[in-house]
Amino acid sequence: MGSPSVRASRTTLSDLAADLGLSRATVSKALNNRTDVSEETRHRVQARAYELHYQPTVSASRSPSIAVVADGLIAMYTLQVLSGISDECQIQDLTMTLTSTTNVPGTKTAPLSNQWMRRIAANGFHGILLITHEVPDSLINMTAQLGLSLVVIDPLQSVSPDVLTIGATNWNGALAATQHLLGLGHKRIAYVQGPRGSLPSVERYEGYLSALRQVGLKKDDSQIIGDDFTFECGLESGRELLSRPAGQRPTAVFCGSDASALGIIEATREAGLRVPEDLSVVGFDNTFLAISSAPRLTTVSQPMHEMGAAAVRALVSLHAGTSPSGPMRFETSLMIRDSTAAPREFS
Repeated sequence: MGSPSVRASRTTLSDLAADLGLSRATVSKALNNRTDVSEETRHRVQARAYELHYQPTVSASRSPSIAVVADGLIAMYTLQVLSGISDECQIQDLTMTLTSTTNVPGTKTAPLSNQWMRRIAANGFHGILLITHEVPDSLINMTAQLGLSLVVIDPLQSVSPDVLTIGATNWNGALAATQHLLGLGHKRIAYVQGPRGSLPSVERYEGYLSALRQVGLKKDDSQIIGDDFTFECGLESGRELLSRPAGQRPTAVFCGSDASALGIIEATREAGLRVPEDLSVVGFDNTFLAISSAPRLTTVSQPMHEMGAAAVRALVSLHAGTSPSGPMRFETSLMIRDSTAAPREFS
């Protein structure tokens, strides 16, 4: 097989098939990852398509596509962001392909692998939209090489300024939540963190600390606990905090997510205590869980639906050659409900 000749026009499916010595049908099946083509042939075809800069012709009847990748499809936060993505795709007449990087047994091509990205590029996708995911330089470089646009919602770490990121004003939201608890008279306020290194979690932590410093309170490492945004993390953190003597346990807890806040509430019930009479609890997100919990959860609201919709619009703009200004940060607001009150000594 010789090296590809320079073409005056784009490489077609027929060109690619002729170059590989395969039928158009076989090449098409390989590009679409069909299982009735051997894995060796799929890899060979997809690699050659990348080398020849093959891009499929999108017919007038076929909607352009974007790939949406999340770190999981269970969290209520993710589902509400996806709702905004889905609605905006419908408005923009886009097809959305959704996957997660959860380790699924039997997966032949891992999402975000080089092979996976070459395949979506070969199938004419506009780009990739990531939700709460790491963004290594290798991923940024590969999307640039393939001509795929990239937008990230709430990345798990600081990323290159060349990548458009979308999120909420986490620091401001955490500041407002902690100030609310301080205003009620609480002084021993615990913070349940998210994943270590998570950019949103770090920003919320810094907002919490800033509120304490503003009233002259020092950081108490014993009141900072947890390492995830899950219900299970909140439950375990709550059990540990509430097992302490009355003079050492917190009178209020600020959580990095609604899910972990609900875990704290459950731990409070297990301990024979009540929210907010014995412990005030504040969450972050304002998911559907917040208004359906008992008591209804005081929480920081971030516009998850709009964040998802804005990510789609940004991806469309990038594909069209327009660079939206970024990073994009959406305002948070404190929703005061029934899970917070003055501590007993102030009641």
